[in-house]
Amino acid sequence: FRKTAERAHQRFAKGDKFIAEGYTHHYDRTDDNGQAVKVEEFVAKKLGHDLARTRYTVDRPRRTPEADSLDAGLEDTALSPDAPRRAPAGTPAVGR
Repeated sequence: FRKTAERAHQRFAKGDKFIAEGYTHHYDRTDDNGQAVKVEEFVAKKLGHDLARTRYTVDRPRRTPEADSLDAGLEDTALSPDAPRRAPAGTPAVGR
């Protein structure tokens, strides 16, 4: 529904693996015979490709001096995927 569905329709292809975050909405509707039917729908709030199963490239906007100043003090993001990374200060130690 709405913008999330429109963006997904533009960016996803048949067979893509994805992850969705949202909630289940229950409501009643009337079927073709005039009978009340309980219906359940999933409302996706966030939707994206499954990073564990999808290869892709990221089209990032060009860097600006303003964006660089926001990144001051952050660690080098060009580390190899296997390099240990330090969580930013204040980040909960989940899974460590």
